[in-house]
Amino acid sequence: MDQKAKKPQLPQDTWDFSKCPPEEFSFCVTYECFREIAMVHRKRVGNKWSTQVFEELFNGYYKDGKRIEFKGIPAPYEINLSIKVTFALAACKCSGFPDTPYLRLHAMERSAWVKELGLNKLRPDRPAMAQADLFEIIRDPKEALLFYQYHLQEWFLQNLSPDPKSSTGTSPLIVAYDGFHLELGVVRINWSLSDKKLVESFEKWVGKSRPGDVKALETRGSTKMSEMLKYLSAMRLLNVMTASEAAAFTQQKLNEPLYQDDVSWYKARTKAEAVMKQISTPFFDWA
Repeated sequence: MDQKAKKPQLPQDTWDFSKCPPEEFSFCVTYECFREIAMVHRKRVGNKWSTQVFEELFNGYYKDGKRIEFKGIPAPYEINLSIKVTFALAACKCSGFPDTPYLRLHAMERSAWVKELGLNKLRPDRPAMAQADLFEIIRDPKEALLFYQYHLQEWFLQNLSPDPKSSTGTSPLIVAYDGFHLELGVVRINWSLSDKKLVESFEKWVGKSRPGDVKALETRGSTKMSEMLKYLSAMRLLNVMTASEAAAFTQQKLNEPLYQDDVSWYKARTKAEAVMKQISTPFFDWA
């Protein structure tokens, strides 16, 4: 007799994201991750917990044993933190957070947040940083100041401080943060030239100017958002059952198991934990 699949003590919309529209994958991943963080935080603080208390986590963080107040204009290497704060506060403002699963939110509310966060402009099921256009030209000085407010310290380092590795002491410093290596500069474009000539000139400049010690970032292999949702599903199911039980259960509910073997299930959970740690750092200690 076949062993009957064990039913988990959690509703299907907390682990089955198959009905999530592809254009909402990015917000679904971040919402569900911050929802998970909020529920862990609520267990730790007990009756003192509220969405306001949770939001306060993102007002600052600890670095080298010291509390740093987050004021929205961090040092260049911490720019990614402002993105985390934006998503965390957006999740907090959703109806019924953190008890309401993403797919239980009204479709109009979900769509409004996707548009508000600019996620509707991205290709579905691709990580935002895998398709970000990091070559930006802004003509309006006021708009440029707002856009580059996080980059001011970076500009100072590049233009007012000599590169210690340079023999002449005049080369601009390439600033690295969050896995990227950036250099700011002024671009003069001769629009009298054809597109072909402009592209050829830029390719020559890149060939001469690219730092030899900076490896090009490969983004084609970035984990899809839909796959991250599967990791999260595995983590939640394995909280209440074994891998073999989870395989039988998802076979019963979805007509096919989420993962085929025990090793794949536990690897997915490990990857989900890594995602949770990456998103929560440094505002929250995800243990």
